[in-house]
Amino acid sequence: MSDGPAVRVERLTISDHAVVAEARRWSTGQRGAEAGSDKLASADLSAFVTQAVVVGAHAITSVGGVQDTLDLQRLVADVEARTTESCVRTNASTAEAASGAAKTVEQASTAARHALTEASRTVQQSFADNVASAHKALQEEVQRLVGGDDPELLSRLQPLLKRFGHELDERVARQTSELFARAARQFDPDDPTSPMAKHARELRTQHEKLATTLDKSHHALGEKIDQLATAVRVQASAAEAAAATAQATPLKGEAYAEGVHKLLDEVARGLGDEYVDTSTTPGAVPRSKKGDGVLVVDSGSVRVAVEMSDSRRQNWNGYLEEAERNREAVASLGLVRTVEQLRGTSIQCLGSRRIVLAFDPLVDDPDLLRTVVQLLRTSAIAAASRSDAGEILTAQEKIGEAIALLPQIDGIKKTAGTIRQNADKIEQNCEAVRTAVNRLLNQAQTALTGAGEAAAERAA
Repeated sequence: MSDGPAVRVERLTISDHAVVAEARRWSTGQRGAEAGSDKLASADLSAFVTQAVVVGAHAITSVGGVQDTLDLQRLVADVEARTTESCVRTNASTAEAASGAAKTVEQASTAARHALTEASRTVQQSFADNVASAHKALQEEVQRLVGGDDPELLSRLQPLLKRFGHELDERVARQTSELFARAARQFDPDDPTSPMAKHARELRTQHEKLATTLDKSHHALGEKIDQLATAVRVQASAAEAAAATAQATPLKGEAYAEGVHKLLDEVARGLGDEYVDTSTTPGAVPRSKKGDGVLVVDSGSVRVAVEMSDSRRQNWNGYLEEAERNREAVASLGLVRTVEQLRGTSIQCLGSRRIVLAFDPLVDDPDLLRTVVQLLRTSAIAAASRSDAGEILTAQEKIGEAIALLPQIDGIKKTAGTIRQNADKIEQNCEAVRTAVNRLLNQAQTALTGAGEAAAERAA
């Protein structure tokens, strides 16, 4: 038993008909003939459950891999759509943010210029009022100090005071206007030398750099997604091609086909012929791979096609006819693993040169396959020879008699199965008797040992 992780089944009940039918063949711990319900009730089916779970797990894993591929393909499509949407939204959001920032800066600049203009007007008006008030107060004070009936000094100072007030007013107004104009230009985005214009240019530059970086990032991400999508599509196409191939060709089972190919090669070498595995090679019919193997007789002058299937098939006659045409053969042999796949019979004759046989290389006797191959080989040689010769007619008669005897093999195999079941039952009964005898002998030995010890004690 492996020391690694394991699945332990304490109690398990399965009522599926196919599972029960297959379980009847595992009463001895390996696949063989069907057993009865009485024997099956006491049989150890651990080997069958293990094999069934392992094969089922591999099948589920294969199907799950296809499902994972489809889920991954949908995920890639969803990521691609989301990436495109994200790119569009990011560009739109960036442009909107930059436009909003520029608009906000422009509004702030306009408000600042307006506030400066109003402040300039207010300051100028206030300064003019202050100058006028100071001029009036100064004039009144001078008139009070030096005035009189004939204020000569006042008349001389009056023009001087007016000129001084006027010049002061103009100078202050001009300097104030220049100051506020210079301050307003600092907030004018249309003036290329203003800080506000420089800030707007930097904002546009940053927006362009950000947009370029986002475009590059989304472009690189799009390329990666395209590569991933291509890989997924290739994988999905390969899975579809494999499924199409499996649909066009019956499920043979690699283990079953390999065992039959190996055994047929041994049979062919024993007959002095050649057996060729053609399961992956197209034949005479374009793009057709019907005919999993070919028995080449007499250096290729006579050919027998072999077709295998690990599933139930209805029209074997038409299928073998197509295999013969594709492999340019004059006879053909169909092989299935179990009698259930051949409508409950072990052999089916479809004429003198077409036979379907239920044969499992792990269970059945290879001599049965060798006998059927020899019969088809002889039929093929007779069909390829001149049919007007007396020897050929005699051979054809003998072949017909041999083919008529083939159905008896089915009854013999059933009888052998019954004998095997009875032999297994005898062996089990023998084992039970042997165990009981050993138990009784052990008890007797224990009793004798106790008696010997008691006698020794009495003698002492």
